[in-house]
Amino acid sequence: MTKKEYKFPVINARNFLTGIGIEETKQQILTELQNN
Repeated sequence: MTKKEYKFPVINARNFLTGIGIEETKQQILTELQNN
């Protein structure tokens, strides 16, 4: 496994997980605003 093969999937996975985290946070904020 070369550095290139290892590096890109890790970066993509991190961006993917970060994107999911942002979406979940948005949903939590919207839910809290609706409840107040």
